[in-house]
Amino acid sequence: MFVLGHSILGPTLVDKIRRGLPMRWLVVGGLLPDLIDKPLYYSLVALTGKRGIELGLISGSRTIGHTGLFLLLFVLLAMARRSLSLTAIAWGIASHLFLDNLGDAFGRHDGTPTAINALLFPLLGFHFPYSPFHNVGEHLASLRNWYVLLGETLGAILLAMAIRRRLRK
Repeated sequence: MFVLGHSILGPTLVDKIRRGLPMRWLVVGGLLPDLIDKPLYYSLVALTGKRGIELGLISGSRTIGHTGLFLLLFVLLAMARRSLSLTAIAWGIASHLFLDNLGDAFGRHDGTPTAINALLFPLLGFHFPYSPFHNVGEHLASLRNWYVLLGETLGAILLAMAIRRRLRK
């Protein structure tokens, strides 16, 4: 899943379950795992010339921000602060993790660690899923996968509908 899937599709699904959460914070939460993990991984690739398992713990673009521990941190912060914004961020993160795991269930059958390995880190071992991509270009090329394309298409449709509703007001 890419930007439209995580920023529009996930938060829209959450909004159907939990009405009243601020959409802007749902969107932030929907994007937050990738805003942390993708730059972290690709910066390490650029700095070291290594990739995947060669990098050690940060072996892919689903690491710290894609863990249940990260989600739990925001849930606990939201509860402690009784903050609607933090609650929305937590729900956005949950939508991101759900969509990643749903996508992997349909799309990854090569035996490599998947999003569930990141989600349950460290319960399934002290390793994250490693990236099958050699570079950002290959990662972007995964838009050709039907489930990624479907998520982006649904996100684009939902965005167009939201813009249209807003223009009518």
